[in-house]
Amino acid sequence: MPTDPILKPLGESLFVVWRARAVLEFARVSEHRDSLSAEVTVSNAAGTALHWARVNLASTQGRGALIKAVEETEPTDDWRPIIERSCRLVAKHIRTGEPAQPLIAEPPSAVERWAVEGWMPAGQITVLFGDGGAGKSYLALILALSGLLDRAITSRWRMVTLHRVLYLDWETDHASQRVRLWRLTQGLGSTPQDGAILHRTMRRPLRDEIGPIRAECARQGVDFVIADSLAPASGPEPEHADAALSTLLALRSLAVTVLCVAHVSKLQADAKAPARPYGSVHIQNLARSTIEARGSEADDARVSTISLYHRKLNDGHRQPPAAVQLLFDPSGLIRVTSAQPDTGGATLAFQILDALQRGPQKAGQLAEELDVAPATIKKTLQRLEKRDRVLRVGDDDLGRSQERSWGLIDTKRDIKRDSQPTTVPLSSANDDAVPF
Repeated sequence: MPTDPILKPLGESLFVVWRARAVLEFARVSEHRDSLSAEVTVSNAAGTALHWARVNLASTQGRGALIKAVEETEPTDDWRPIIERSCRLVAKHIRTGEPAQPLIAEPPSAVERWAVEGWMPAGQITVLFGDGGAGKSYLALILALSGLLDRAITSRWRMVTLHRVLYLDWETDHASQRVRLWRLTQGLGSTPQDGAILHRTMRRPLRDEIGPIRAECARQGVDFVIADSLAPASGPEPEHADAALSTLLALRSLAVTVLCVAHVSKLQADAKAPARPYGSVHIQNLARSTIEARGSEADDARVSTISLYHRKLNDGHRQPPAAVQLLFDPSGLIRVTSAQPDTGGATLAFQILDALQRGPQKAGQLAEELDVAPATIKKTLQRLEKRDRVLRVGDDDLGRSQERSWGLIDTKRDIKRDSQPTTVPLSSANDDAVPF
């Protein structure tokens, strides 16, 4: 009798390994009422597949037929105990599930916590969304290169070190992505190792292919997955709750850092207000971080700026707006640099604080500059006042008909309420208190 077997999950398959004797793969395991079935492949020690069949693991007749078929291919006396015990091991593993583990308090580790510090949690799903042509797919590929080449994109955007990336592509094809990769690597002056980025052209909803994808991630050691984009990945009705749930839960099952590219509705694309990913509210709820991308072109048509607005973060405070600039060189290469974000896509609170950096202003002046109703400006100023981000400036003896100005508070100095505020850059202010 061979030594005790080892059960190894790999992707969606379960492998029962009998050292120096046999390997049994149990794939596409499913349980319905009184049956627990799987596609079983039995291989000998040399790796030769002896038999493949779908077997009801709980059926004596089903197991017996498998044993008989294997014994006819390679006659030995030990196939019955090997197959019987393997089936029991798999059944026990499936029905027991993941064991409960003690929950022990542990301080956060910056290295383990972030894929991009402050923006993308490691091992979680981040949704990057925006209108078509905003540069989302380019940014996703740039992040992959940042991690594989171990270099920063900008001072605020650097991907954690990566070993292998899987690009799930519902929008373009392999040839198009090869050209994009060439243009970016030429601009960066460096190329990752061959095979570090895997590309998979997708033609069906993710839920129909998640099994082989999980297996490929495990087999190839993938630590970053790009899903481009969410609507086709969700199937023919992406706005429905079940489509969003099944797709995001499938991505979560990969157990690696995932960047999911998504779009916005036409109504939100044309609006100035902060947007949400197109589809069910579950997209916003299940993602651990969401980032809106808005593209803008400079006077030079070769330059494109991607402004990034942090709309949600489950664990921590959201980051102030940032931007990445793409310079499309006539030679074909693309250079990536940092840029100033367009604050017009930021929240009203951020826009007010940004405007007050130039000096104190009245609510009416802010309303005119930001093209927002005066009542909305006043309510936002009052909220910022309660957060000790702004204060009213001027003489207390002003009559009710005369409006006082508002200015920034320097949180690093002790300033009296009626004194002239010291203007400080937003980047040096307490970003935790800014309601982006």
